[in-house]
Amino acid sequence: MNFFKKRIIEKYPWLARFLRIRYGLILDEKSDKDYVMGANDINWKVLKPDGDWTSEAEAIVKEKQHGRFDTMGCVGYSLMNVIEMLALNKWDKKWNLSDRYINRMSNTTRNGNSMRTVLDTVRKYGVVNEKDWGWDRATFNWNTYYKTVDKQIINKGEAWTKEHLFGYDSVWVTPQALKEALKYSPLYVAGYAWYRKGMLYYSVGSPNHCFTVVKYNQAIAYDSYEPYIKHLDDSYKLYYVKRIYLEKKDAEYNADEINKLIKRGIQYIIRALGNGEVYKLEKDKMIKVEPQEIRDITILNLKDKNKLIGITEELYSKLLK
Repeated sequence: MNFFKKRIIEKYPWLARFLRIRYGLILDEKSDKDYVMGANDINWKVLKPDGDWTSEAEAIVKEKQHGRFDTMGCVGYSLMNVIEMLALNKWDKKWNLSDRYINRMSNTTRNGNSMRTVLDTVRKYGVVNEKDWGWDRATFNWNTYYKTVDKQIINKGEAWTKEHLFGYDSVWVTPQALKEALKYSPLYVAGYAWYRKGMLYYSVGSPNHCFTVVKYNQAIAYDSYEPYIKHLDDSYKLYYVKRIYLEKKDAEYNADEINKLIKRGIQYIIRALGNGEVYKLEKDKMIKVEPQEIRDITILNLKDKNKLIGITEELYSKLLK
């Protein structure tokens, strides 16, 4: 039904005022009860003094939320886009996160999901790479996209939560507050999708979609539908606005588990299902071996002597507190 409504609106844009299309946003009044910007104890740092994230938006991997069918996963896609932009800005890392993973772990339905549910799912189950839990838009149907996630992939997501701090708060929908919030992150928002007149998009109804705002003055949205970059009219109404916090944790180690491996004569571990990261084991801690250093370690000799082992993400997670 959505497909036919979209085709009708493309031909007769004025009908957008009367035809409601579902893109995957479920409204959750509890979202308004989250901490308001400045009220929590997160150590926010200015990342973009000018509040303009368009360069990051243009650089991340562009992914649409539909193929043979619509995943109704806009709430997951837009949050992964925010996190990818933050990683690019903070660490110059071009992450491509699995939207399918977070949509399934947050129990997205054919009606979609709420922003708060997806935010809390990232806190609990973390994120994984697209290559770990991706999908084929040409062949997948609803059931294959939303099948149960493999336990080893969930382990990897949970390990991510032990390595990263993730948080959010709500932003008052005023020009001053929105401009200030964009200094810290792209904004995770809800709004009306999509009524276009000329080159601008207008808000002509209740929020039915979730996306990312990457600039406020002459507002620009980043979306999971083409065109990915959308220019919003100055009167466009935003709802449930969140700014997102992402930082790396200072590692805390499970000394007992690490020392068990050391007693077995193991000197190095490699995350077989991660990105191939190698760690040196020392009493009570692990030290990540940088790629240029790995060549200097006689890995093959260590493997022959059983001093290097590949570990699962479940075991890796146990080595961290």
